[in-house]
Amino acid sequence: MNQARFSRQQHPLLGLLTLLALATTLLPGPFVSAWLHPQRPGAHWAITTRQSQAKAPRSSGHTAVLTYKNDNWRSGQNTTETLLTPGNVNAQTFGKRVAYPVDGQIYTQPLYVPNLNVNGALHNVVFVATEHDSIYAFDADTQATNGAPPPLWHVNYLLPGETTVAWEDVACGDTVPEIGITGTPVIDLATRTMFFVTFSENSSGQFFDRLHAIDISTGRERPGSPVVVRASVPGQGAGSQNGSVSFDPRYERQRAALLLANGQIYIAWGSFCDNMPYHGWIISYAYDGSSFRQTHAFNVTPDGAGAGVWHGGGGLAADSEGNIYFISGNGDFEPSAPRPSLGDSFVKLSPDLRLLDYFAPFNQECLGEADADLGSGGPLLLPSYPELIGGGKEGRIYVLDTNKLGQFTTVSQPCTEANRRRTDLDQVLQETPPSTVGGLYGTPAYWRSANAEYVYVSSVGHPTLAYRLQRNSKGQVLLSPTPSSQTPERSFLFSGGNPSLSSNGTSNGILWLIDPGGALRAYDATNLSHELYSSAQDPDYDTLDSYVKFSTPTIADGRVFVPTKTTLTIYGLLNKSSAPPPPVTYNNVGISDDFTQNVQAANYDGLGYSYSATALAQAGITPGASVLCNGLAFIWPDLPAGVKDNYQANGQTIPLNSGPGVTLVAFLGSATQGSTSGTARINYSDGSTQPFTLGLTDWTTSPPAFNNKLVATMSYRNGPGGQQPVTVYLFYTDVTVDPSKTIKSVTLPPEPSGPSRLHIFAIATKGLYGSYNNIGVSDDHLPAQANFDNAGHSYSLQALQQAGINPGDNAFYRGVSGVVFQWPNAAASQLNNYIATGQTLPVAPQKNASLLAFLGAASGGPSYGTAYVNYSDGSRQPFTLGFSDWTLNEGKAREPSFGNGIFVTLPYRNQPTGQEFVKTYIFYAEVALQSGKTVKSVTLPATVNQGLLHVFAVATKTAEDSPYNNAGTSDDSNPQAANFDGTGASYSAQALAAVGIFPWQPFTYNGVTFSWPNVASGANNNYLASGQTLLLSGNAHKTALALLGAADHSDASGAHGQVLVRYSDGSAQPLPLCLSDWTLGGGSFAPSCGNSIAIVTAYYNRPSGPQLQRAYVFYAELPLDPEKTVKSITLPTTVLGGHLHVFAIALK
Repeated sequence: MNQARFSRQQHPLLGLLTLLALATTLLPGPFVSAWLHPQRPGAHWAITTRQSQAKAPRSSGHTAVLTYKNDNWRSGQNTTETLLTPGNVNAQTFGKRVAYPVDGQIYTQPLYVPNLNVNGALHNVVFVATEHDSIYAFDADTQATNGAPPPLWHVNYLLPGETTVAWEDVACGDTVPEIGITGTPVIDLATRTMFFVTFSENSSGQFFDRLHAIDISTGRERPGSPVVVRASVPGQGAGSQNGSVSFDPRYERQRAALLLANGQIYIAWGSFCDNMPYHGWIISYAYDGSSFRQTHAFNVTPDGAGAGVWHGGGGLAADSEGNIYFISGNGDFEPSAPRPSLGDSFVKLSPDLRLLDYFAPFNQECLGEADADLGSGGPLLLPSYPELIGGGKEGRIYVLDTNKLGQFTTVSQPCTEANRRRTDLDQVLQETPPSTVGGLYGTPAYWRSANAEYVYVSSVGHPTLAYRLQRNSKGQVLLSPTPSSQTPERSFLFSGGNPSLSSNGTSNGILWLIDPGGALRAYDATNLSHELYSSAQDPDYDTLDSYVKFSTPTIADGRVFVPTKTTLTIYGLLNKSSAPPPPVTYNNVGISDDFTQNVQAANYDGLGYSYSATALAQAGITPGASVLCNGLAFIWPDLPAGVKDNYQANGQTIPLNSGPGVTLVAFLGSATQGSTSGTARINYSDGSTQPFTLGLTDWTTSPPAFNNKLVATMSYRNGPGGQQPVTVYLFYTDVTVDPSKTIKSVTLPPEPSGPSRLHIFAIATKGLYGSYNNIGVSDDHLPAQANFDNAGHSYSLQALQQAGINPGDNAFYRGVSGVVFQWPNAAASQLNNYIATGQTLPVAPQKNASLLAFLGAASGGPSYGTAYVNYSDGSRQPFTLGFSDWTLNEGKAREPSFGNGIFVTLPYRNQPTGQEFVKTYIFYAEVALQSGKTVKSVTLPATVNQGLLHVFAVATKTAEDSPYNNAGTSDDSNPQAANFDGTGASYSAQALAAVGIFPWQPFTYNGVTFSWPNVASGANNNYLASGQTLLLSGNAHKTALALLGAADHSDASGAHGQVLVRYSDGSAQPLPLCLSDWTLGGGSFAPSCGNSIAIVTAYYNRPSGPQLQRAYVFYAELPLDPEKTVKSITLPTTVLGGHLHVFAIALK
């Protein structure tokens, strides 16, 4: 801890300025700034103290939200909401009002200031910060159906010559592609000042955290702003020099929300993916209107390492006395040391950041070993009681007495199964068993109703729970033994919800959260089983464009502000004139079943005849299947025979909401009682329309009319008397549209005056860039709602989640230093992959990209076709894109085809009736790019050899992205280009090729298939073990970790170190790794450590040329827990007896 002490100073006008907080919401800027503007002669300045601990300032019914979760308790409650009630928050009267585009992801919670003078007029203003180091101020009252108006102001705070930080530059794929402002800012309303921290780097590779103070009316920097964050404390911990530990922005991640208390700004830091050397830091600043002054600095592990403070984005909390509370993550724990280290602990600090108290669970050691951070969740102080509530990844909930947190109880063997679930050891008011809830990555919320007080907990893999607060016989206030209610959703994806609450005092309570599946949800706060609203109820109008993990909604003055990856989306009560119409539904029964009585129920043509479900299936058309035509994949209605399944045109308007860039709208259907046409209309979001003629051929007629294309031919139809041998057809037609506009809907022609009718079964769009056209993932509880293979089977959402693959999240192939994809941000039962039909997909331009990579699979057997890389110079590069069958041919194929790598293996798939225990896979494929060019897009194959070729994600990788740190192979023509052993010696590329070892080619040994590094000679191609963590996504039920590698400078006993295997359930397993010397001491001893020789070459290289002495690569195998899923491995940090090198890793 910092031994320096700073006296606390309070400005004499501080109390007056606090009262003036109300005036700032009522009076125009000039009047207020006569009192507060720091540059005017005679003006005074002070940061407001504790203003947000009371109710947020309000005027004329308006309420400000100035800090994370509304107040310094982090209660998440706005109890002055008079507009939104359980009676009017529903899909009919409440919905999306506007979506404002922004320049980067919004990880911060929106803040809100009513009646703010901006550009000479009063506005209710919502503020957001982005990962592009920008702040936006938007009018909160806008309702726009035809695009959003510009912001009131927008400022980017990057200094000249600097950029935001690319995730690769900090070796952490937690936030991709850039890192800027992550921690939620805080606003001092009395001075109209916002404080926040930016992260940036310059061209020399220097990193900067800067604290800013800006005028919220203009976005302009205040005098003396920004200031570069620097700090140091006495200590001998990680990264220390000469008895001092210094703050290093390269290793410190500012994620936790800022705190304004005691006239100071308090800021917390964690880590970038646990990359060492990092520490948890709390640093405070005072601002006097002209300059920042650092007042205090606290390091959580001054003589150790780790213990970051991140809270899933939650803030430091402060009580009414100004004491500060936080929860630390994994790190060293030495509470009794002169300078304590407090990993995985609740910590209480004084206003000047002196350690006052702490609590660490009895199993603190176990949490650290399992990467089960206690500090993944944020602290909640109960407003009415001296109590603190929180929890972390283990799924326990703790209730602590803030006057006596509980410190640490030593237990012998805390990690044993007998002790693991105990709740009677810690000296706390209450704790629940592990896994009471899922992993916590947010802050619980609090609310007092007229009849009870509630605490709301949202976590991963569980419903959101409401607990009542109850007083026990000792007078202590505890959580009810069981939840009083829970949400209908049984399980929330990573990172769970992060609840906020609105009410009018003790009535009209509504709990709000952002579902990671991509929906805003609202519940009756007294009974969470009563869901009031979901944006998924009206996906054509209300849907969110994306989801950002840890995100938190803000509720104020009848508005709900939702941050996403690309927009700030505002929900609220809708004006009646612009409320969406009721959804359009099918109005005709066109398909009947040959074997049931519903032949009578269908009447496609008005004469009692209909398509046969069996005949359609024989033509490859089944419920929910993709129907391919003209490079498009239509989704056939996922309905049984005998129910309404098509639109019979009568002038109805069908929502499309396709997004910009669409070039074609296409229709699948036919006409009855004669070919017919009529005037239809494309409706754009800007209010313009495009009339066109929509014509379809009679279902019994061929060749087609109206330039229709024939899609399918059926040899009979059904009628009142059964099957009738009349050939019937299905047709395709389309219309070209304006790609510069966004399509809102299509209006079908009015009903013709004669007997002819026009029928539409499906509509699809084709764009400059393709759209998903297949539903590949279903929820285990609704397995029939996806159809990956056109046979009713699909991947399981829960199986993917168990493997660490979540919608919208980063997906890593070969760890964070490998290829980073973004998994489709689509919930189960939504379109989430491309069936290749010749569509062109955009690729983010990346300078010096060397590889274009794909995640996907085939259905119906291994599938391949010719694809094209499209470069920015107009040139094209053809290549073969192929994927193995998603079940490896029902398990009959021993290994993938086309050189595919296995990205993830799943233990089962879903079929319409439930789970089917057939292993499924998602594969990795790549193509080398032409050097010196920039890839613009990729065109998928228009045709394939068999089955369907599916693509989930596309990414690029640069040559500079190599995860390896040692060059172990040289070309015989340039032997000095590599240095495997530190003396200039290396394996020979030609000698390896002579025994069948080539870059990227699969190599099988002992039944395990490895991929040799896809790296040219002379480049880094192996891991020289130094504590690297390598992610291995989606590897369940494996029995062994297999490695190819060797040691250098070792004797007959080999080189030794410890590998740490981490599993997806948070547990960890240390394993000894030993590898033999790569030349076996020049042939003087045999392999050690139980190694076997996998590869032997006739010679190796030195700078002077070939050395006629054998070189070896060894196979080592380490046992795994087959009941668990491997998440990552960490290579040894300390190696005895030489150096350890690893070329390839696989799981057996």
